[in-house]
Amino acid sequence: MIGISSRLFDLNGSFIFNLQDYDVGDDLDEGSRRVTRAKTLNGGVYINDNGYVAGDKTISILLLNPKKDLVNRLKALLQNHGEVTISMNDEVLLCVPESYLLSGGNFRIIFLAKELLS
Repeated sequence: MIGISSRLFDLNGSFIFNLQDYDVGDDLDEGSRRVTRAKTLNGGVYINDNGYVAGDKTISILLLNPKKDLVNRLKALLQNHGEVTISMNDEVLLCVPESYLLSGGNFRIIFLAKELLS
């Protein structure tokens, strides 16, 4: 189950997607570690690993053949709210909508995580 809601009150600003009812694709959650690599004068490398934080996550949701009303409501949420709350699996994240794409009847939304709320 995935929940998306606006941070401020919006009558049409909350959505719940059951994974059985919506095909959300395979790339729901992506993250990376904060790692840098620098060449050293002796021909080696220095690697600085600052670990993993929730703010490094990218969340991509793909809805296959959603209804037009749902797409319009989601677009309004993404265009009118700079921050949304996303709840999924075992975490709740404060996210920023990065982009959306309606192509071939499918609707893809990409969110950038800002912080882990719980």
